[in-house]
Amino acid sequence: MENPPGTKAVSGSQDQLGLLLPGLNKLNYDNGYWPVSIESVTDDAVLNFIADKLWLVALPQRQRDMDILKAHGVSVIHDPTSNLKLGSGFAPIRQMMDKGINVTLGTDGTASNNNLNMFEEMHLAEIMHDGYHNDPTLISTQEVLDMATVNGAKLQGRDDTGVLAVCKKADIIAIDLSKPHLYPNFDTPALLTCSAQAGDVCMTMVDGNILYENGEFKTLDENKVRADMERAVERLYRK
Repeated sequence: MENPPGTKAVSGSQDQLGLLLPGLNKLNYDNGYWPVSIESVTDDAVLNFIADKLWLVALPQRQRDMDILKAHGVSVIHDPTSNLKLGSGFAPIRQMMDKGINVTLGTDGTASNNNLNMFEEMHLAEIMHDGYHNDPTLISTQEVLDMATVNGAKLQGRDDTGVLAVCKKADIIAIDLSKPHLYPNFDTPALLTCSAQAGDVCMTMVDGNILYENGEFKTLDENKVRADMERAVERLYRK
């Protein structure tokens, strides 16, 4: 399968959006970003380019910016850990979802996240906005699960995955529910977003093929990967 279009994540400050639009010299370039408001991008060709490529944005604060994102079908990746680590502020996720913008969930890169743990992202996405807005019902568990699954598939332009259903891709993870911190289980969705950890995954299946099961990587040579990693670290950080 070809790589999905538009996989370049873009971040912004509380009142700005950093648009990663190589080649658009009309905008003020600064260290690889054009710090502009979406509203200031009035060129339809540029906006259509963003939408067609599914360019991703984070932290749009202006209502008008959100309206433009909605009108052009742009999806938003919410990176809670990265936003907190970088002091980027709190993305207005509730407002965006209420406007019908497709909000997904991500980790950002290792430099601004470190552990790339989607379970941690789900946990933070569910609780941090509640605390910021003093409303424990602001973001629901199901909305967070959708952000991590079906909304991500929509962002990729795919309708063949993201849910467990007949005729969909068998893209599945299994969780070991026997762990002490996952018992008792009175609410499985809440258990997944607020209690489960990445280490609780006991099986990963992609398109019906088991890639990982009970600590064993089925398609990777773990020793070779580690050796390659150590050589890379030595090369990059050699004094």
